[in-house]
Amino acid sequence: MGYNLPKDHCPALTAESLQRDAEHLIVEVAADYFDGITVHKLICCGLEKYHKFIDLIVGMCVNHPDFEAPKF
Repeated sequence: MGYNLPKDHCPALTAESLQRDAEHLIVEVAADYFDGITVHKLICCGLEKYHKFIDLIVGMCVNHPDFEAPKF
């Protein structure tokens, strides 16, 4: 268990990159349902709106009646 990174990789930067990739994927999937939404357009509107959009989409998913939390 734990992180298996090459010696020259920073764990914090790797985690930030993974989070950014996940956020972009959330926006790309949501774009199928919201016409004209792209990662670039949201970021151009400001990072606050970009993060608010992601929070709203994730909130809609986890509050859906059929959502089941992952079991670890």
